[in-house]
Amino acid sequence: MSPLTCIRAKFSVSPAWWALNATDIVETLFGIREKASGTITLHGKKINNHSANEAINHGFALVTEERRSTGIYAYLDIGFNSLISNIKKYKNSVGLLDNSRMKSDTQWVIDSMRVKTPGQHTQIGSLSGGNQQKVIIGRWLLTQPEILMLDEPTRGIDVGASLKSIS
Repeated sequence: MSPLTCIRAKFSVSPAWWALNATDIVETLFGIREKASGTITLHGKKINNHSANEAINHGFALVTEERRSTGIYAYLDIGFNSLISNIKKYKNSVGLLDNSRMKSDTQWVIDSMRVKTPGQHTQIGSLSGGNQQKVIIGRWLLTQPEILMLDEPTRGIDVGASLKSIS
């Protein structure tokens, strides 16, 4: 894949953005880098992602290039790292977290992404880079995004893990 590949999406960049690299573009689309000019249009509607939270609400998801510094909470467990991007989904009618649903979705991430781990309460920082990346991708899949942006998703993981992540 080229540095910026779009699958099943119409993506056009104005000439003002041509000097930017793929990381600059996806971070701007995700609202973590300020947009100097231009518009973001999704399904014919102009949107402004002024923050990551706003981008998530618009259906955007971003697996960052720098997994260790911006993708994981290394000292927290797989459950937290799987659910943090969508935590409001787990609140019940009185505002308490639904632990059974949280456990179920964390197990879905572990099973569907084939994460090698002793269990849900394992610190994500103790996992291999490939397994950390699988948890991050699973986290974003739980949000059911309209647009999933993967910025160098295989950076820093071994070749075998890269091939398994891609498949």
